[in-house]
Amino acid sequence: MVYGLVALIKLQPYKIRILELSNLNRQILNQIRKSFPIKRRRNMMAQIKVTRKSYVRKDGTVVKGTTYYTKDKGKPGKTPDSEKFYHPKVEMHWHKGQSAEVRRANALKAHSGNKLATARALQALANVTTDVETANLAKADADFFFFKH
Repeated sequence: MVYGLVALIKLQPYKIRILELSNLNRQILNQIRKSFPIKRRRNMMAQIKVTRKSYVRKDGTVVKGTTYYTKDKGKPGKTPDSEKFYHPKVEMHWHKGQSAEVRRANALKAHSGNKLATARALQALANVTTDVETANLAKADADFFFFKH
């Protein structure tokens, strides 16, 4: 509990505005801010303004033109380097050079024995990889765990 606090606080949805403070040090101010968390936007992407023209559908319905803002996704076909590779949420120690028993044991151990989670992770790997051998082995292991589940 903070004693001797003289402050006028105005609450608004998702934010707090401290209007007047007297004789407060930074520690007390931080306690106030922690008790009323402020939602902040992280990783704000650049927005672009998109304007759509009006048009008439085949059935005669007129669709009005509109303007809206959307996230700028960059040039078509230019994926950022940070998004070009698959980053699994769980490190499975799965390698295509290992035997099937070792691969499956490592993957299952990484997912704490959850066969469905292991199957889904291996299926995700099979779907995004460009290496044919890796895709075939991951798909086979995923099918194995789906069958066992």
